[in-house]
Amino acid sequence: AAIDLIVENREKEGEFTSFVDLCKRVSSQKVSRRVLETLIKAGAFDVFGKSRRSLMEFLPEACQIADQFHRDQAQGQSDLFGGAVNMGGQEPEVPELGEWSDKERLTSEKAVLGMYLTGHPLDEYNDELRQLITHSLATVEGMDVIGDGKFSKLDVILAGTVAAFSIQNTDNGKRVFFKLDDGTGYKEFLAFSNTFEAYGHLIVKDEVLLVEGKLSTDMRTGSIRMRVEVLHDMKSARSTFARRLLMSVDQSRTGNGLVPELKQLLQTETEKADLNSYCPVFINYEAEGTTAQLRLGEAFKAPVADEELTKMKVLLGKDNVHLQY
Repeated sequence: AAIDLIVENREKEGEFTSFVDLCKRVSSQKVSRRVLETLIKAGAFDVFGKSRRSLMEFLPEACQIADQFHRDQAQGQSDLFGGAVNMGGQEPEVPELGEWSDKERLTSEKAVLGMYLTGHPLDEYNDELRQLITHSLATVEGMDVIGDGKFSKLDVILAGTVAAFSIQNTDNGKRVFFKLDDGTGYKEFLAFSNTFEAYGHLIVKDEVLLVEGKLSTDMRTGSIRMRVEVLHDMKSARSTFARRLLMSVDQSRTGNGLVPELKQLLQTETEKADLNSYCPVFINYEAEGTTAQLRLGEAFKAPVADEELTKMKVLLGKDNVHLQY
């Protein structure tokens, strides 16, 4: 009903010129603040050229403006906002606050739409996952693991976000069914009690999960099945498989405080650091048309948590920071 009301208003009175204009024209019990929040998360108002975060932060003020506008119309009056807008003046501007992180934007989309619309959470890790995984979930479903008619097992590493999971109690302990989504397809997995006991804490809704195991073909049904052996989140995968962190640094950028900030991110305090969570650091240093590769000493180790890696990419540029596996 709310969407129908918005469409009907647009068809009768013309295109909405701004977010405030839309709120003034359709705000009602049917198009409530909660409905507007849902539409913001779904990206329905991206056409206004404002970030979703900005629209969400401004929404309370926009609703107040719309409520006042409707009260004034009912009383035959016009307030400062209503009068200015009606007379061709400027309406309040939505402040630009920047966008939500990709993860927050996509999580919000899935929460209201049941699907990712403008990307996939794995997109952020494409550079790394291309080096880590052996197959996409879509290709696994169409595989034939019976080589020359003989039963065989294939070692694989798969990845996806956790779309759903269910924990069951059995005589041998807890086991978990979980479904992954990698943007190409979905696949359900079963982790038995020993695997669940060791890695169950990594199975979190909408979080990235990597699965190590063995694929085989059920000789009776011909369907593909997988024995789950090890689970990783991205931090665990980096700790286990990353060989080095490679950064590209241009000499022209080293005089603006870059070096101290990098040093803070890379130099770990031995008594606080988990040394198993770090890998060696290499720098492609570019100066006067020449590039030299440097390996930093053992006092400098590459962090493997998303937060620190994101900070490094902000400092150097996304294309200048690569984990190699």
